[in-house]
Amino acid sequence: MQALGRHFTVSTLVLTLVWWSGNAFALPLATLSLFAIVPALIGLMIGQRVRARMAVARFRLWLFVGLLLGLHLGWQNLV
Repeated sequence: MQALGRHFTVSTLVLTLVWWSGNAFALPLATLSLFAIVPALIGLMIGQRVRARMAVARFRLWLFVGLLLGLHLGWQNLV
């Protein structure tokens, strides 16, 4: 799980650099995107602390339940 979080963080940063080098980012948009990374990093830290206190199988179960709830909320907004 920790490796997935790091992978998503690194790939997001690399994608940002690619967009920036191709002039696809204006400064206000880049600043807004930078602020969006902060809650993601905080979530990763909270997840690490919670995972350290739970069994891995139980943590995965709750993680996927949360992901499914998020997908459900997203789908409700699209339909």
